[in-house]
Amino acid sequence: MRRTDYRWIILATGFAILFFNGGSRSALGLMLKPMGDDLEWSRSALSLGITAYMLVSALAMPFVGRLADRFDMRWVMGTGVVVGAVGVA
Repeated sequence: MRRTDYRWIILATGFAILFFNGGSRSALGLMLKPMGDDLEWSRSALSLGITAYMLVSALAMPFVGRLADRFDMRWVMGTGVVVGAVGVA
């Protein structure tokens, strides 16, 4: 019996995740004014929050890369998903 090759499934899944993640980051500029109007916040306050998110994300990447090299990728990605879900909630 032939063993299933998951390389293409993993590649397609990673592409889909990066596609939607990048799209959501790019759409923030379009949603900034309606979000500010809805929440009654200034655009500078919203921009500060988005900038802080991107800065913390960029500073955390080397540490997450080190963790991914050291531990099993499933645990690192699973922990990242949980932390992200808590942050969104």
